[in-house]
Order: sequence, then C-alpha cells, then structure tokens
Amino acid sequence: MRVLIADDDPELRAILCTVLRDEGHDVVDVATGTEAIRILWDAEEGVVPVLDVVVLDVCMPELSGLGVLGEMRLLGLAIPTVVVTGFPHVSVDVLATKFGAMRVLHKPLQLSDVCEAVRAASEYDPTAAPIDYDDFVD
Repeated sequence: MRVLIADDDPELRAILCTVLRDEGHDVVDVATGTEAIRILWDAEEGVVPVLDVVVLDVCMPELSGLGVLGEMRLLGLAIPTVVVTGFPHVSVDVLATKFGAMRVLHKPLQLSDVCEAVRAASEYDPTAAPIDYDDFVD
C-alpha cells in the first residue's frame, strides 16, 4: 500500500517511514499539513500514484491534522486516515472520528498499533463513515 505520513517531528516521521517500509509499504512523508494537502491533491489528479492510507499528526505547522482531514472531506478525498495525537483529551478523538478518521492513536505510539492500523485500512471504507458536512462550514 502507498502511505502518506504527515508529522512535523522528524525523528518520529523517520521511524514510522522505516517501520512501514519494512512492512512492505511505499511511504511518502511530509512535515506540514500544507504539504500533505499538496501530495493528496497531486495523487487525486494523477500526478503521483494513488494513496491508500494517510497517517496525520494533529499538531503540525501551517495546517493541523484535523484541518487536513477536513480539507480531504471537503475535496471529496475518501482515503482511510489514521490520526495521531499527543493530546490525551477525548474531544480530539471525537472530532477526528466525526471528520472521518478510521482510527485515532495516542502518543507515545506503539509501532505495532500503527502497522495494524495501516493494514486495516485496506478493508476500511471511508465513504461509509457518517460525516456531517455542516461541521465544515462556518
């Protein structure tokens, strides 16, 4: 599977890339939410290969992971998404799920959980997630 990892922590991003590549995945990584949107859009337009799963950190420069997730839904990009957060508050989990995340993982991460979530993405249908698009409109 082709995986996009968006996380501003270079060490964590490198570890995730290594682990997922060792699992046999093709991995693309970026450090900001804006870069993630560019890659997502390029994949949608056929400029780069299609993405099978996205792993988003909640707290990133320029655009948060939840912001990226919201943009994905507004653009109609139905890609299974795993949200990673260091915030232990249930409101982040609720928002991420409401915006269509298939799973929310909490830092410190268990690498086995990330691998399992990426594997599970092959069977996940993001179009089946109940999303209230009114949540994205001011």
